[in-house]
Amino acid sequence: MKRILISVVLIFQISLVHAMEYQKLSAIVIHDPWIRTAPPNAPMLGLFMKIRNNTNQDIRLVSVQAIGYVRAELHRTINHNGIMKMQKQNFMSISCTRRSES
Repeated sequence: MKRILISVVLIFQISLVHAMEYQKLSAIVIHDPWIRTAPPNAPMLGLFMKIRNNTNQDIRLVSVQAIGYVRAELHRTINHNGIMKMQKQNFMSISCTRRSES
């Protein structure tokens, strides 16, 4: 499991470095991606990142895919009475004037 996780992170980082070279041309830029570590028998993992929209229009992120995983979902981190929770989203709006964090 750790090998797969490390491979996913390395592939993601290589893709991110390549994307950063073309940042001025990219509509969407991913910053600070990280994956929460979990025991090998954990039923799910969390991938977190900051997303910047370089266009002049708001964008809707309506789905995600993760190669090698059965399902990937969009969630937003919320503070509910002092407790941080993940709330499933049908889509995420990414404003053209600010960063969206999940």
